[in-house]
Amino acid sequence: MHSHWRQILITMVVLLALVGSVGAQAAVDPDLLNDVATAFSQTAAVDSLHLQAQSLTETKTGDQSSFGAVLTSNYDFVRSGDSWNVSGSQTTDTTTPNGSFQSTTDMIVIDGTTYMRIQRDASADANDAPQGQGGGFSLPEGWFDLTALQAENQGQQGGGRAFLADGSLPSSLLDLLSVPVSASAVTALSELPSDSIDGQPMRVFQVTFNSQALLDSDAASLARGGAVRGGFVNGGPGGFGAQPPTGDGTQAPGGGFGPGQGQPQDQLQGQPADGAAQLDIPPTVDPADVSVTFAVYIGADGLIHRIYSVVATSITPAADATTSLTTTTTAQTDFTAFNQPATITAPEIGT
Repeated sequence: MHSHWRQILITMVVLLALVGSVGAQAAVDPDLLNDVATAFSQTAAVDSLHLQAQSLTETKTGDQSSFGAVLTSNYDFVRSGDSWNVSGSQTTDTTTPNGSFQSTTDMIVIDGTTYMRIQRDASADANDAPQGQGGGFSLPEGWFDLTALQAENQGQQGGGRAFLADGSLPSSLLDLLSVPVSASAVTALSELPSDSIDGQPMRVFQVTFNSQALLDSDAASLARGGAVRGGFVNGGPGGFGAQPPTGDGTQAPGGGFGPGQGQPQDQLQGQPADGAAQLDIPPTVDPADVSVTFAVYIGADGLIHRIYSVVATSITPAADATTSLTTTTTAQTDFTAFNQPATITAPEIGT
């Protein structure tokens, strides 16, 4: 799966781990903290931006089963009141014990209405795609109004319900800019050697966050690195059947873990693979089992141009205390085209 990107992201894990071991020994410099906090607040306040991200999520169970997903995301964001209008796409390459597949999800959000179009790699076998935990429904062909579909399927249980909850995915990528940057929320902060992006000089900061503060913030979803950034999790394209977290870091009820089998991609139903573990994710995340570290690139304009993030989560499912679930998500997210004019229009349904 994208071996070049995999090597880059693994290198970042090692780099952040080495730097973090040094930075954690020193008190947080208030001046550096102010510089980083200001950059986050200024970037979050722009009227428009382009986001490009690639992430590698690897999940291992206690029996050494492994699941992986590489996501490539490209989105334009334009502020609309207190929310964002969004246009872009995400490609997910997923590997499970049952096989591998690729899907591309196009998404447009306009004033609270979400439109979606899902395209699978024609070379992939339909039976390779993992499915949700029951509660199936059929997706329309081409572009469809996800907001209307959510309303029609209100009360849907299992994988279908979880898939419908993923309409906020593009905006969830901006949770990176909502992390709490304060003396109580940052456990380690150090300035790394300067770098450049496209010829522009960058100050680079390594930041490690207090997990409890993160879980209590608007960026709580980051504590579920694999669950949120691992694609359309929760039974949708590229996901593994677990339910999405709520805003306070808790897990929505009815979750499970493990790929389904035997159903086509557009029938979001199916049963777990033979021998696949059924792991009930606990309702809350233990802060002691979460680590979140960023490398933040700040330009001369005072805005954040890049974030390397490493999120590691270890879970012991309530259904089986002897089974562990470890997920590590490493990502590079680039922010460009700040405050540049951008127009987002609704797609033609069915195309």
